[in-house]
Amino acid sequence: MLRVAVDIGGTVTDLVVLDGGANEILQDKVPTITANQAEGACNSIVERAENITKEELLPLISEF
Repeated sequence: MLRVAVDIGGTVTDLVVLDGGANEILQDKVPTITANQAEGACNSIVERAENITKEELLPLISEF
């Protein structure tokens, strides 16, 4: 399962993803999408994931 933390700022959104199965942590900063901050954060996570769609990724997240 994945644990995701998001800090949405006015300019930059910080992402931290903990993959408990792989024992890995991903950290990233992406531009904030002010029109729809939640969608921007989800899209940013999917963009950083390899070979997975939003529909496949979201059920893997146990905490957001």
